[in-house]
Amino acid sequence: MKKTSFLQAAISTTVMLVLFKLLGFVKQAVIAYYFGTTFALDSYYVALGFLDSFVFSVAEGLGVGTLSVYTTVRITEGRERAGEAIQMILSCFLPLSALVSGIMLLLAAPLAHLLAPSYTAAERTVLTSMLRWVSPLFCILVATSLLCAVLNSEKQFHLTRLESFFRSSGIILCILLFSSTLSTYSLILGDYISIILFALLLFIVIKKNYLKLSFSVPTYTPEVKQVLHLAIPLMIGDGMIRLNEMVDRILATNIGEGNVSALSYCQVLTQFVTYLVIINIGNILFAEFSNLAAEGKTKEISETLERTLKTLVYLLIPVSIITVFCAKDIVKIVYYRGSFDETALRYTAAALVGYAISFPVMAVRDILTKSMYAYQNTKAPMVNGAVSIVINIALSIMLSLRFGIIGIALGTSISAVVTMILNMCSFRRILPEFSYRRLGKAVLYSLPSIVFTTLAVVFFSHRISNPLLSFLISACTGFVLFFVGLQLTGAQDFKAIVHSLAKRKT
Repeated sequence: MKKTSFLQAAISTTVMLVLFKLLGFVKQAVIAYYFGTTFALDSYYVALGFLDSFVFSVAEGLGVGTLSVYTTVRITEGRERAGEAIQMILSCFLPLSALVSGIMLLLAAPLAHLLAPSYTAAERTVLTSMLRWVSPLFCILVATSLLCAVLNSEKQFHLTRLESFFRSSGIILCILLFSSTLSTYSLILGDYISIILFALLLFIVIKKNYLKLSFSVPTYTPEVKQVLHLAIPLMIGDGMIRLNEMVDRILATNIGEGNVSALSYCQVLTQFVTYLVIINIGNILFAEFSNLAAEGKTKEISETLERTLKTLVYLLIPVSIITVFCAKDIVKIVYYRGSFDETALRYTAAALVGYAISFPVMAVRDILTKSMYAYQNTKAPMVNGAVSIVINIALSIMLSLRFGIIGIALGTSISAVVTMILNMCSFRRILPEFSYRRLGKAVLYSLPSIVFTTLAVVFFSHRISNPLLSFLISACTGFVLFFVGLQLTGAQDFKAIVHSLAKRKT
């Protein structure tokens, strides 16, 4: 990969994901219109939230391990040998994931009691049914993660980002066609149709262009052993972070009907930032760093990481400010229609404020996590994640009792700060020559811009009654003032980033 390819891939996939996330907003607006914030929808989000958290931990671990092993074998031993390794990885882990799906299905009832202890017996019966219906999705999602790892290693980032397009389209279609007869189960039908189609697409592309995939008798090869060696600590570490989200949902079931749905609506909005910018760039960076680490190019890793962190900090600080002070306008624009009432608006906006304050922190935390993965260090993120979840549980319980739903979000944000600090210390032990001094200077240079941006956003958001107009003017003014302020304060790093982007376009 050329030196410029990382930034080009990040920009192009981000633009593509903007369109897909806009479709995701349409999906959530359709869900809000048809279902509002009801108990049935709460049950769906609790069930799917558990599955997504569990799948993300397992699939992310296997995906990272698979990408790392596949990249190393492909570079050192050739594509044919790498294909054999992937074939054996699929043959081993797909039957195991099917077994896990079966266990989840059988244990749906006790899981429902664990996930929603405050539900009545009748309410847990509905949640149990939801859990049984979504359980088989686990196997399919693991398969897509393993296939995506191969395509990410081959730098086919655009294809792997199509999952959100498939899921949003499938769910919208199923709601329009079947909501009158299936109610919230139409959402699960949409999940099945979209994920199966996406998995088939990945399989066809890989088999046609890269590897001759087929299934064989599972064998515990050195490659499978290495994937497990990398994946297990990563599953635990990521599982800790995803468990934070599950803890948020469990706590939300205790503070009133509609709070779980409000958290889920809010998380869709925050994912527009976290998935679109942080996770997308982090996945591309991990693929890039895996190749550089295999080739021993430490200096390039250090330079790319520093440039990436500073770019994300400069981008996400104004995003965080705008989101916090325009939260109600944002929620109104996306959801406020149909069954989505004033109470749902208030809950969702409050949660959005609590999560949005930590956007820059989550960026540094997650990018450093991916950087450690590139060095095949998965134990440090596991330990840091364990500390994070203990802090999140304690803070979320205390703050939710006093502040309600915003307290849950604040507890999660504070725990993200702690994890970021731990990750910074852990990565310095891996790459001692990497310094955070310039990142600290970038934050200091941005302080005057933060003040001016905050004042401008507060002014416009309180003076304009139309939510769309208020948000657009506040956002545009906020970004302009922030970046102009960086220029005036002489932020050399910011000027270098702008010059680099302008040079790439020409």
